[in-house]
Amino acid sequence: MFGLSRSETEVVVSWLLVALLVVVGVAGLLRGADATAVFAFLSAVLAAAPAILTRERRATLPWPVVGLAALAALGQRFTPYDVVATYVWVVSVTLILVVDLQAFTDVEMSSRFSAAFVATTTMAVGAVWTVLRWVSDAFFGTSYLGGVDPVMWELVGATAVGVVVGIAFESGLHEVIDEGVERRLDRGERR
Repeated sequence: MFGLSRSETEVVVSWLLVALLVVVGVAGLLRGADATAVFAFLSAVLAAAPAILTRERRATLPWPVVGLAALAALGQRFTPYDVVATYVWVVSVTLILVVDLQAFTDVEMSSRFSAAFVATTTMAVGAVWTVLRWVSDAFFGTSYLGGVDPVMWELVGATAVGVVVGIAFESGLHEVIDEGVERRLDRGERR
């Protein structure tokens, strides 16, 4: 793309996706502060954190990880499938955290531990999000969930998504992410 190497193209695409997250966050603020704006800004900050902290513009996450967060933000903002998009967002933030820790810190995780971490964190964040909405319904009169049965189904959904993502991570996504980071950064700059 425009005479850039493959790794430079990946860096550019990753930064464009971070910019897209910021745009979605700003659009959320312009419509009144809502959860989508918070999700988009949090994803952008977590995705840009390695580059900001290391002052190395190439220290970006692989574009599929940032792209998943951008897809979730767009889904929350512009589609009627905001519940599904919320699950995708939880998965993407969990993946961003794992890649940040694995690639840019001294933390070393085996692929199985990473998969278990992704699965359990996805389940935990999904459960906390569901309980917060239930508490809001019970005490503040909102209607996010509408009863106990939807709460149970939300928890089942969060668990299912966590298990699927953990299996996908163990089955090869972990290696794809590591290769993407390795291509852009020399081994000496990795940590």
